[in-house]
Amino acid sequence: MRFGWRLAAVAALVSVTALGALWHFWPVARAEPRHCMPDPAKLSATVPAPDTADMVTVPAGAVTRGSNEGYADEAPVSDTAVASFRLDRSPVTVADFRRFVAASKHRTTAECLGDGAVMTFGTGEWRLVPGAEWRHPRGPEADAPADDHPVTQVSWYDAKTYCAWAGKRLPTEVEWEHAARNGRNDPGRYPFGDRV
Repeated sequence: MRFGWRLAAVAALVSVTALGALWHFWPVARAEPRHCMPDPAKLSATVPAPDTADMVTVPAGAVTRGSNEGYADEAPVSDTAVASFRLDRSPVTVADFRRFVAASKHRTTAECLGDGAVMTFGTGEWRLVPGAEWRHPRGPEADAPADDHPVTQVSWYDAKTYCAWAGKRLPTEVEWEHAARNGRNDPGRYPFGDRV
């Protein structure tokens, strides 16, 4: 099955927004606050039946990962086998995340820390903005995102907790890269070609 550019775009968007800010732009000293760690006992009472209707099966295959031209930790280039797995066709929306928060009373990492990482378009620079969180990802003074937009300002912890609530799981890094390349091992530096 060919997934096309939409799946690659979704995977890239989710990766950048959900994980990029936490892993690359927040200082290591800003560990997950204890009072924000999910309570599995509370979460298990709110878990709905998994909705798998809008999931696709990504076929097994191999994916070439790494770069000999990038950062040192990206080398060496290697091929990795990937088993078949299921993945949502679309990203988690603001409306989806709102239902999760209403049912579970989850507080996101950004809400607990009081700020979120926001990229300045044009310069590509990131800065911490007080009050930036999933309801107002660019800060409290900015417009709220539409309900059908992908949710942002969620950390890996938030995403993992959402998946547990939804009866699903996050893809592994290898699975994400395989899906971003449309379930095929297309040549090119990026899933969409050689240029950004």
